[in-house]
Amino acid sequence: MNKSNKEQTQFVKIKQEFAEKFLKLLKTKLPNEPFLDRRTKVIHEGAYVLFPLINDVEKVKLLIREISNQLNFELVNAEGIDEVNYDFRSIEEALVGELPENILELVPKSYDIIGKIAIVEFDLINTTSDKNVLSYKKKVAEALVSVNKSVEIVYEKKSEVKGRYRLKTLEVIYGNDNPETSHKENGCLFKLDVKNTYFTPRLVFERKRVSSSNFKKQEIIVDMFTGVGPFSIQIAKNNDVKIYAFDVNPSAYKYLNENIENNKMKGEVIAHNM
Repeated sequence: MNKSNKEQTQFVKIKQEFAEKFLKLLKTKLPNEPFLDRRTKVIHEGAYVLFPLINDVEKVKLLIREISNQLNFELVNAEGIDEVNYDFRSIEEALVGELPENILELVPKSYDIIGKIAIVEFDLINTTSDKNVLSYKKKVAEALVSVNKSVEIVYEKKSEVKGRYRLKTLEVIYGNDNPETSHKENGCLFKLDVKNTYFTPRLVFERKRVSSSNFKKQEIIVDMFTGVGPFSIQIAKNNDVKIYAFDVNPSAYKYLNENIENNKMKGEVIAHNM
């Protein structure tokens, strides 16, 4: 989402003594409308201050209508310089001025983060006939990465979970197509392949609840659909139990064994590939 420092940006050029008044007008008259591009540095030029505007023609027109009778200002174009220390608070904020308004409304509100990988579903954007859909998706992926510093790869979810191995089809839209990652959850570390094993971070609180339950010492537990071991390993980490963990997927079985080896547990997890 960073702008090249050679890219032309539109600025509001205003005398320095009126800069504070300008900012107050924005807060009081247009409190819910973003006008300033906070990704770009404010420029101080002699007796003037140049405030960078977002790339949205309609919003700039609205701004002009609202403040033209309040302050003397000029709209100018100049080279924008990245505000390198600015951290976006949301994907929506990062995308202001990057996507058309009608597409912004279709941006996904939620996504899964598994280690360094994000998985996002574009069910609404995919309904549009706009020829720039792929470009929009890539911009959303870039925004997601800019907001979540740990994310290096973004996949689009192309199907629901299906088949004997409970897998979904994923297509890379940002970064290298490397589906292997390590995911930390409730004090455990899980290595997995998001394309070839089943794992959902959305059960994090359920796994915490179950693993914190009262189990009898040396209680025997059978986990028939263990995947890479998120339930079994978290239970055994906190409890002196014996768990027989089964999965039909050879890839899940491989990672399950690695995860058993890599996590310290009070109990024991015994892996089986059915």
